[in-house]
Amino acid sequence: MLFTLVLFSLVLVSIIGIILLIIYKMMRIGRDTETVTSGGTSPDALKKKLTHFFEGACKKSAHFVFPKVKNIFHVVKRRISDKHVAFTDRMNGKGDTSKKGAASFFLKNVAEHKRTLHEKK
Repeated sequence: MLFTLVLFSLVLVSIIGIILLIIYKMMRIGRDTETVTSGGTSPDALKKKLTHFFEGACKKSAHFVFPKVKNIFHVVKRRISDKHVAFTDRMNGKGDTSKKGAASFFLKNVAEHKRTLHEKK
């Protein structure tokens, strides 16, 4: 889950970087050239198309992608914090470990010895 989230974030950052590089290159070229593509599109028309596409993509991503990414981050955070709390409770002796028993043979022997001592009293 975390791998896919990181992979999705890297792809998103790469796409944004490519778009920014294209916009930067268009601004650097400026009005010096008459045609930008082989089809003969003027730089102004291409710039308008790209800015319109970029604005539309930003609006769509703001309404669609960001809430989904935010939800995924919250789910991952909740799962990690729940497991961390359960782990620290077990380490501090606050968690319920009676159902699972001891972790090793030595601890099982110690637990049985304590039970026999309490039974004798």
